[in-house]
Amino acid sequence: MKLRGTRTENEYRAELICTHEHQFGAKSVSAFKNVLLKLGENPDNAYILEWIPDQGEDILLIYLSGDRLVSIELDRNDSKIAPIVEYRDFHAYTQKQSKSNQIKLAVAQELSNATA
Repeated sequence: MKLRGTRTENEYRAELICTHEHQFGAKSVSAFKNVLLKLGENPDNAYILEWIPDQGEDILLIYLSGDRLVSIELDRNDSKIAPIVEYRDFHAYTQKQSKSNQIKLAVAQELSNATA
């Protein structure tokens, strides 16, 4: 998808940058950042596409450079419980997304490529 600098794209860009800095920035001590590091992934190029707060856990779908997606589920109450990590098929994911989510994904790709 080609980005055109629309207001929607700019809103997604601001959101993605803000959540990226909070979760994966240099000063962050986020549990999600630690999981990415343990997986050997570079959090500098990671952007959160979905954040699903559940009753006792948080689930993030994260875009990684190279058109890779990873879902990480962390228990909110017990840090000793191992995270559930699942790599997702990028092309299958994009096929099922609305136009709005495809725009968000394209912005995440652009941001990730800019820092690579």
